[in-house]
Amino acid sequence: MAQANLSKVHPTLRKVAANLPKVSRARGYEVRVTSGYRSYATQKKLYLDYINGRSLYPANPPGQSMHEKGLAIDVVSNNESDTVALLTSIGLIWAGPEDPIHFQMPSKTAVGGSGTKKVAAAQVVVTPAKKKKSVAKKILSAASWVPGPIGWGASILDFIF
Repeated sequence: MAQANLSKVHPTLRKVAANLPKVSRARGYEVRVTSGYRSYATQKKLYLDYINGRSLYPANPPGQSMHEKGLAIDVVSNNESDTVALLTSIGLIWAGPEDPIHFQMPSKTAVGGSGTKKVAAAQVVVTPAKKKKSVAKKILSAASWVPGPIGWGASILDFIF
């Protein structure tokens, strides 16, 4: 399988993708980021493969994928439940069991049974709430201090701060 194109993904996703294998190994399982940014042409091919039965995983039509915006990654793992728990705990949105490998940055989208759907502005309820942590800060707090080669070291984002 070709290497995931991470050069055009959101910087936080790029950092997560770079450090996720190390963190998952420290937790006793393996992961591989299989997809990041996709061009319109690549998305079209994946969509056609999906609707023609040549792909196990769903793909949105070209022009409707968060991958084309650099806001999504696909992650395969030998421990799906722990991978989902880790990545959602740091603020990423999981597409659910119908697309179990898809994770994306939070945005004005909602995950539905058939993929992601835009939410109308009128449907978004804004309530004053406590200050939210950034995705990067959640990553540090949720997965920090895993064993490293030289004692303890920070985890998913340990090389960025």
